Amino acid sequence: RLVSIEQNFEKFWNEELQAYATNWNTTDWYSPKELENGTHLVDERVNALAVVFGLVPENRYNAMRNLFMGTETTPAYENASIYMEKYVIQALYLMGYDTDAMNRMEKRMMEMVNTSTDSTLWEQWDRASGTKNHGWSGGSMIAMSRYAAGVEPTGAGYSSWHVVPQMGNFESINTRVPSEIGNIDVTIHKTANGLNMTVVSPGNNAEIWVPIELGQQVVASRGEYKGIQQVHQKNYAVFEVSGAGTYSFTASQTNKDILDAVITYAENAKASGEY
Repeated sequence: RLVSIEQNFEKFWNEELQAYATNWNTTDWYSPKELENGTHLVDERVNALAVVFGLVPENRYNAMRNLFMGTETTPAYENASIYMEKYVIQALYLMGYDTDAMNRMEKRMMEMVNTSTDSTLWEQWDRASGTKNHGWSGGSMIAMSRYAAGVEPTGAGYSSWHVVPQMGNFESINTRVPSEIGNIDVTIHKTANGLNMTVVSPGNNAEIWVPIELGQQVVASRGEYKGIQQVHQKNYAVFEVSGAGTYSFTASQTNKDILDAVITYAENAKASGEY
């Protein structure tokens, strides 16, 4: 069934429109009226879901990005409801366009966030419609926890988990993610030459993926180094850790910064009795 769905969905790829599309008709379309961007052929919701479900090959990621963010000559598609917007943001993160994901969040959500009289999230984009307390409007918060900070389980009940940050526009991240095994604390600060990253683990096996740029090296306080790996169009130094505790990492391009980090970790380890 999965193979059949994949093969049949591919039939909807429209090379001219650079999107998965179908012709409009009064029978199949929910609303028989002109959409704001002038076409019934393309809808960002279906294309976003296709990315999330793995139906879009990587060589079409840029086309998907243009669909969600627009180009110099074409506007972004913004037909998604406040609920379905979650999948557009998720699709951008999954493709590695973390800065775009944050920019779309800002464009779509900022009016709601900046409304000082509302402490909860609207039911619909229009503040006057519906009520003001809906979890289905919180897709951006889910995305930032799962993809910006990068904390998510890889095994049932957090029997294993990982941290794979996509920082986007953020210069720093300081977050706590509650889990079935306890709180997972992640702190990341960009520096002039790299970044500092600390993860406080409540236990079990985990992989910590430290974002790196070309030429950077990583010093770790603890953890087994598993090499450089690529995901989301980015490079990471991957470390495997087990057991509760604090794990610190410094990514840097200069030998001096690396040496300073080694000295600091050694001094901290000695002071705590781990040295």
